[in-house]
Amino acid sequence: MLARAAAARHGAAPRGPSGTLLAKFVRALAARIDDLCACEARVLSIAALHMMAVALLPISASLPLAPHSRQLLVRRIGHFIDEHLSDPDLSPAQLGEAFCMSRSTLFRTLEAVGGPATFIRERRLARAHALLTGARRRVHLKRAAIECGFKDASNFSRAFRSQYGYSPREALAHAPVSEGVAIDAEGAGRAPVGSGNPFASWLQALRG
Repeated sequence: MLARAAAARHGAAPRGPSGTLLAKFVRALAARIDDLCACEARVLSIAALHMMAVALLPISASLPLAPHSRQLLVRRIGHFIDEHLSDPDLSPAQLGEAFCMSRSTLFRTLEAVGGPATFIRERRLARAHALLTGARRRVHLKRAAIECGFKDASNFSRAFRSQYGYSPREALAHAPVSEGVAIDAEGAGRAPVGSGNPFASWLQALRG
């Protein structure tokens, strides 16, 4: 499969400024390769791969993307989303601009994870869930919504319930508590310190 993917890219010519930079970088690397230590060579080889990926992006729509390359790109897009989760205006258009991808290429790349809008929403909700159910610090529902890029609490609550089958307030109330940390549910009450972790069993019973 990897051989077929490589063959599909054989002869592809990176164009534009990124292609020019890639060519200069590869020539400079080849000229000094014997002077590099193993650690430097490893890091620079990774840099070369990233530069190659960027240089090929403008023509990526005409190239079949190998499964391992697609997974790497999806992870990179996921990291970018995580770094911008607090931005309520983060959109598929911004992802396309950040990764130099057309709308159709972006949708095709993220098709397996539901498309770009779904990918953004699910990562927002996953971060919110982690904030609410973690026992390391005190969390307010409104603050969790804002930190994860939701413009209002009601929209956040609806999306959260649709994704997980229970409300943010229920997730917060059943979060594990340890080391004397109290979890504030903004009026929903406090889980008793030392109560263990009833959340997993409660969720299993709910889904059952």
